[in-house]
Amino acid sequence: MIPSFKNTFFVLLHTIILVPPTSGEDPYEWRKESLHYGPFDIEDKGKETMVPIWYHYHYEVEKTVYETLTITTMDNRTLFYRGTKMHNIHERDFGFSVDFEVPLYKYLDSSGYKIVFSVIDANTNKLFHDPASLDIFPINTETFNPFATNDKTYQSKPVVSYFLWYPTYYVSTYDFSGLVNEFDGKDSRYLHYPICSFKYEYEKEPFTYKEAYIKFFDKKNLFPYYTKSSDGYKHIPVSLVYNEQSKSIEVRIKQEFYVKKDTMQVSDIYRKGFEMTEFFALPHNFEYYINEYNFEMVMMDLGADKLDVIYPISFGHSRGFFGLCKDSEYCVTGGVVE
Repeated sequence: MIPSFKNTFFVLLHTIILVPPTSGEDPYEWRKESLHYGPFDIEDKGKETMVPIWYHYHYEVEKTVYETLTITTMDNRTLFYRGTKMHNIHERDFGFSVDFEVPLYKYLDSSGYKIVFSVIDANTNKLFHDPASLDIFPINTETFNPFATNDKTYQSKPVVSYFLWYPTYYVSTYDFSGLVNEFDGKDSRYLHYPICSFKYEYEKEPFTYKEAYIKFFDKKNLFPYYTKSSDGYKHIPVSLVYNEQSKSIEVRIKQEFYVKKDTMQVSDIYRKGFEMTEFFALPHNFEYYINEYNFEMVMMDLGADKLDVIYPISFGHSRGFFGLCKDSEYCVTGGVVE
């Protein structure tokens, strides 16, 4: 399956810390801290972003320094450079904050880039310390169908990073083995999707998502009272809820619909003659057209890497309780008895 891609970026920048030296050792040590920016839209080219960097230092004598922030390509071609005015670091000063207004959006493309932060001795024009650098990786969001492969796990590309002497990159991991791709056919009057779940593991970011729903195209107009979405499909809303006890994301159809009991017509809003119900109702005679309807689960922008999960849902037990023998669990047969 060919992945689909979105032009968004997830960026993590750093707080840079210089700490007091100990005797006989390098006078500075970069320590991991973090500031979180993004995600950024590649189309937002005219925007500049304030990048605050705070570093902590200790030096035995007063120094005059300035700071620089450079954006380069992955092969070190400079795209952007900005420096600060010279200022003094006093003996035993404890910290200094620098704000860079940087056009991060302007240079976003599919290749990514590096951000390099340096402190420079103004008297010698030499580096006060080795630069701290960070690779920025773009998110190329994929669409994943866990039922199209034997392996129902998915691991993202390294889109989030930290710096501690060397870059450290984190990925998110999904285990979709607990998902279900069949409706429960025990009740032919309502659409039942069993509560199921998937695992999401990511060290640095909580689970988020944009939206989730089950969509279908009403080709026979059997659901005339149910609102059509802008994409031409009808959407049954789904919620993704984190279960603290099982450490998993539960998938549930939202339970608030309206039904006209004499025809079993369903509506997503209150209408005269309709009653509230917890389940999505199926109209009378839907079983005659069941093979002409396709339902699909859609979960958009999951996690830090904005993964889209889409898979078809079938009717595992599509036969009704009573009706024609070819369609039903129970039916009446007979003939003329002389």
